[in-house]
Amino acid sequence: MSDLDDSPPEIQTPTLWQQNHGNFLLFWVIAITLVGFIVLYARPDLPVEPPVDSTVELLEASDVGPSLVVRVTGKEDMPPGEVKIAIYDSAEAFRDPSKAYLKHSVPHENGIAVWLIPTEELPSSFGVAAYMDSDGDGELTKNQLGMPLEPFGFSRNARGLFGSPPEFGDTILNRPSETSQIEVLLR
Repeated sequence: MSDLDDSPPEIQTPTLWQQNHGNFLLFWVIAITLVGFIVLYARPDLPVEPPVDSTVELLEASDVGPSLVVRVTGKEDMPPGEVKIAIYDSAEAFRDPSKAYLKHSVPHENGIAVWLIPTEELPSSFGVAAYMDSDGDGELTKNQLGMPLEPFGFSRNARGLFGSPPEFGDTILNRPSETSQIEVLLR
């Protein structure tokens, strides 16, 4: 006879981790996916776009010359304060207020702030950034992850991934040759 044992091989009992690691991994994948969707799609109430006023028509009828009207629109119930607006002429300067080509503080009325800039003061291509200085400290307040806590917006209504600020290239506008208006929505 043979010395081989015909008994079935010994089956090892899996540990608790081995039994449940698939469930733990599935839980984390679902949690991360849900957080991603929330960050991407959960947006605060977007401002209601008020009807465009006749600012451009009034300017064209006056002797001001070609100008750019930067109209920053937020919620009507924005707290009192100033809207900080900056014009940037390069990616290196973008989002650094100390390196802004032009900057201005404008009080808002019913969620609308307007800044008139003669076109000869503008660079040939530029990006616009604006934020509502709700706490009056003169800086964009951010959380510990660097995400803005105050309403902010950019030219061309550009947005970055996950609600972060966009890249300079996404905001670029060319200097207009005649009086025109751009809208920046604060979100």
